Order: sequence, then structure tokens, then C-alpha cells
Amino acid sequence: MDCKHLKSIIDRQISEWMEVKPHQMVSGDETIRVTLPLLEPDGDVLCLYVAEREGGLLVHDGGHIGGVLYGMRQGGPTKHDRELVSYLLDQHGLRRDPEKGTVYIETDEDGLRFWLMELGWVVALVPFLIASTFTPEQRKRAPGGRTAEAVAQRLQEAGLDYAVERNKEMWGVSGRDWHIDFMYNAPGTALSKGKLVCVLTLDLDAPKPLKRADKTMATLLDLLGQAPADAQCEYGLVYSVGNDSWAHHPAAWLLAAAGEHSQLITYCWDDEEQQERFIDRVRQDLDACVSAP
Repeated sequence: MDCKHLKSIIDRQISEWMEVKPHQMVSGDETIRVTLPLLEPDGDVLCLYVAEREGGLLVHDGGHIGGVLYGMRQGGPTKHDRELVSYLLDQHGLRRDPEKGTVYIETDEDGLRFWLMELGWVVALVPFLIASTFTPEQRKRAPGGRTAEAVAQRLQEAGLDYAVERNKEMWGVSGRDWHIDFMYNAPGTALSKGKLVCVLTLDLDAPKPLKRADKTMATLLDLLGQAPADAQCEYGLVYSVGNDSWAHHPAAWLLAAAGEHSQLITYCWDDEEQQERFIDRVRQDLDACVSAP
């Protein structure tokens, strides 16, 4: 397959405001990545992929819609989510490849411009379509749903859940209202000041883990800026990659480095030692609470 030939076809068909670059897919297919003048809900520029096939061209989303389906709702997509997306694809004449997990359309050179924009609009619409079915509580959920449940279960097993509140909200310095997974007060003693402890959770086994980590760090910085000058606030972040390879995960490196150079305390829930460190810290805080006069 001649990638230069494919690029020349695309260059003839689309305007200069679409960026066109060769792209190597994980499957090994030589593909052209086309950057569209559309934005995803998180602010990223939307990209689609074009490959040459016998008798025409294949335009696909690179698995983006599938990633949105599994990343937006804790526990994966519901039957209703799947039906909504299937209906949307049918209405726009698009197909789904269950083996590769992509949404695609086969076209000729003359139809390339139309199908790039048609598929682009559908990719941009899917997150809003799924979000429209959320309850108010689901709209507020934190980006660490799976990890939050694991932490809650461990706190309960350790007998520490009695003083830890869940799903609280706090204003940041920007004026935004942020979701806090766990919060508890540790009053002062003769040797230490009291403090408010806020813990966020983050699932990194989801689409765009680095962006999720970056946004969570921005949330914590916003909260740190709002902390009252006369009160001690401590912020923690519990994250999970979802497997044993956490030590080699780029997003985990980012969070660990942030914890070393800031007021943030980070814990990787995939590491049993760090789990114990988190539980021990909560226990010490609450023991101080019980023993305070």
C-alpha cells in the first residue's frame, strides 16, 4: 500500500484547514490521520482515519466511539446506550466492525469529504447523546468510579467508614464545584492542628489516561487554591491502572512525580503496600480524632 498515493487522494479532496498526516495503526495498517475542524467535549481536536482498500477508501474512527461508550459510565455501557448508538449509526449510514471495534464507512474518492464530516459529527455527538441519559447524580460522578468503590469497601472492612463521608462537593478557587470522593475531619490535639482531609479517586484503565490524570491534577490545584488560610487541608489522590503494570504506566509516573513535588499525597491502589499506607494514614487520623479531648 502506497501511503503517499493515499495522501495525494485526500489532499485533492479536502480543504487546507484539515491537517493530513500518515499514521501507523496498532494493527499495522498504513493509514492517513485527518484532523477535522471539530472539537470533542473535553476540548481535544477530533481525528479520523482513512485507509486505502481494493476498489475504494475506508474511513473509520479508530475505535473512538467504542472508547466513549466504555469510558463514560461506570461498569460500561448499558443496553440502552448501545441501542442509542446503533440507532445513530443506522440513521447516518455508518457500520460497526465488531472485530476491530471501529465505526466505519466505505466510499470512493468523490465521497471522501462528505463521509469525513458525517462520521466526524457522529463521533462528536455520541458523548452528548450518552450524557443526556444520565441522572443528576451520575452527572456529578468522579472520574474514579471503580477505584472509589474499591476504596470504600476497604475502608468498611477496616472499620473506618463510620467517620468518612462520601460524594461531597467543594468549591475551587475558579468558582467551579468539584466532586470529592471521600472527606473526613481530624480535629487537632495538643501536638497537632486539626485538618480536613479530601480524597479523590481516578481510574486510569479508560480512554486517554494521561489527559484524565492531567485534568485531575488541575482539579486538585484548583481546590488547593481555595483552602482557607486558617485551616489545614490535606488532599489525597488514589488512582488505579487496573493491572500489575502500574509501575510502567506513563500516567502513574506523572501522578507519582506530582505527589513528590507538591502538597498532594498519591496512592496507587494496584500496589498492596500503598493500599496499606492509605488505610494506616486514615486510621491514624481517626485515632487522633477519638483520642482528642
